[in-house]
Amino acid sequence: NLELDLPRGLQIDFSKHVQLESEWRGRELKTKEIIDLFKDKYFVYDENDANDTETTAMLDYLKLTNYTVTNSEKTRDIIAHISSKSKELEIKGSGNGPISALANAFSNYFGINIDVIHYNEHTLGKDSQSKAVGYIGIRAGDNESIIWGVGINEDVTEAGMIAIVNTINVCIRDKIIKLK
Repeated sequence: NLELDLPRGLQIDFSKHVQLESEWRGRELKTKEIIDLFKDKYFVYDENDANDTETTAMLDYLKLTNYTVTNSEKTRDIIAHISSKSKELEIKGSGNGPISALANAFSNYFGINIDVIHYNEHTLGKDSQSKAVGYIGIRAGDNESIIWGVGINEDVTEAGMIAIVNTINVCIRDKIIKLK
């Protein structure tokens, strides 16, 4: 159990993936299969997955390495470093907060509009040491459907930032965006 409280739009999106996978296998999915499917569809990998060499050998996805946000009068400016096994990117953007600034940085890099449509967050657990989870739904370019990303981190802002990066991973995997 990942202890996630998925927003309704993400529930609907993920249920379609579960249905397709269940039909492909010709049976109902087991709990672990559903969790693994969720991780794969939304790039929600943790330390345990990183230790699984079979899993990580197949993965070449973007990760937020670090970022700097500066405050202007009415905007936040970001310089973000994004990496994968095959790429190192430095992207820049502006927005009314760090999440919209990162979305704008990806818009600038890919040359398409990336609009944040949905943003939700909550903590995983009840104490002050709990991790935060961010859910982001975006529209990218001419694609009318909402693409979902999930991010988990100790810092609530960074969880949202990771969720943005993971929406881009979904877009690249689903060929909505082509990685330069």
